[in-house]
Amino acid sequence: MADPIAMYGDFTPREAGKAWKQLEKRAVPMMVTERFAQTRPMQKNQTKVMIFRRVEKIDPATTPLMEGVSPEGSKPTYTDIQAVIQQYGDFIPFTDQLEDFNTDNIISEFGDVLSEQIQETIEVLNIAVLKSGTTVYYAGNVANRGLVADFTTVGQFKKVERFLRDQKAKLYTKILAGSPRYGTTPVPASFVALCDTDLKADFEALPGWKSVETYAEPAQRLHEYEIGSVGSVRVIASPMFDAWPDAGAAAATKIGTTNPAAACDVYPIIVLGMDAWATIPMRNGSTGHPVMVSTKPSKSDPIGQRGSIGWKIYHCAVILNDNFMARIEVAAVLNPA
Repeated sequence: MADPIAMYGDFTPREAGKAWKQLEKRAVPMMVTERFAQTRPMQKNQTKVMIFRRVEKIDPATTPLMEGVSPEGSKPTYTDIQAVIQQYGDFIPFTDQLEDFNTDNIISEFGDVLSEQIQETIEVLNIAVLKSGTTVYYAGNVANRGLVADFTTVGQFKKVERFLRDQKAKLYTKILAGSPRYGTTPVPASFVALCDTDLKADFEALPGWKSVETYAEPAQRLHEYEIGSVGSVRVIASPMFDAWPDAGAAAATKIGTTNPAAACDVYPIIVLGMDAWATIPMRNGSTGHPVMVSTKPSKSDPIGQRGSIGWKIYHCAVILNDNFMARIEVAAVLNPA
């Protein structure tokens, strides 16, 4: 018979809630992607399939009204997008000696490592979804990823912005606050571009680039990782947006994993309008909790030598409208000037 394990391991529900809040407090401010997603907090006792419903736009009412006659009215149409919620988690094992010599600090010492792991896990999952969008522009206006050997241009950014505006994608005017609560923060109206920090030097070389240090009100930056803006697009750079290694054309002056002279790496720049995608955010403990097993005797550990501390979380991310987002695929300069 397996050892019985309570829902919260050896935590009481109160202790588990407190520990999860500490993990959220460390992880949430570091996270980039979910700040710019439509959110749907997960409720208990629901199916694992989450439905995101999009209300389609209604055609303009161009027929003049007749006096005293009501119009026919418009019936809205809906598009449902299904997302299957998955569970993720990990743990750190420890021995009774570590617990004996470091009893009061185990959670504190492992908390930073676990919160960073949670943050990176969610970011990797979100970025994989964002990189799967179908609207793609290739730097240099080439035909496919295998021919990419340049960085993007201001003109290409304007093309992307024009595409989003033509699709009636909305500018961001608020984003999720950088705290475990489900609050939002007002921000200057703009589209948002998410990219890897390797591209910072290339952005700084663009004509008309506006660095975040030159903003009239630095406190109005969208995120602490914001690096600047191109026109109406604010750029957020995170080291999590990995390139496709050796996926581009030969470019000796660009970054390449194996040999840039044979093939450079290709980086994604994800440009977003509001409501392009959605996620279940890790906030207020609605999607996860910590699990701790103390070093006490059990059937599988007769003299109580082993314990562990870990986490479990539910998560899903899904694209809601491909027309509200676009991806620019670029190469990054190897030796910045």
